[in-house]
Amino acid sequence: THYGLSGGNAAGTADPDGDGMSNTNEFLAGFNPTSSAAYLHIISVTRTATTNITVTYLGASGDSAGSAGPKTNVLDFTTGGTGGNYSNNFQSANQTNILTGGTGLGGPSSFVDTNGPTGATRYYRVRVLLP
Repeated sequence: THYGLSGGNAAGTADPDGDGMSNTNEFLAGFNPTSSAAYLHIISVTRTATTNITVTYLGASGDSAGSAGPKTNVLDFTTGGTGGNYSNNFQSANQTNILTGGTGLGGPSSFVDTNGPTGATRYYRVRVLLP
């Protein structure tokens, strides 16, 4: 109700902004559940050197009016196989960002995976640790 949601749209499992993240998950991550642009997602993955991979994402920093920060964002990876398949066996890339001072809309942030693949396919995900 803090964001003006009511009825079924205010349910924890609802996704009234259609961004693929439930109200509960958006609250826990510190995103505004009424903004379809405010959800944890990877924006780009680029090679910046021979073995460095930069993962840019919309980071969860909290919402001073809702789920306050700071929020710890973690980079995980899994190695892919031929044909684009991969296992769901993600491992930590030993990279964390702690973001604060949010308004619920998130903000671009980056990780640099200095041990990126040199021939193997690698898939990344960003997750938010619960406080």
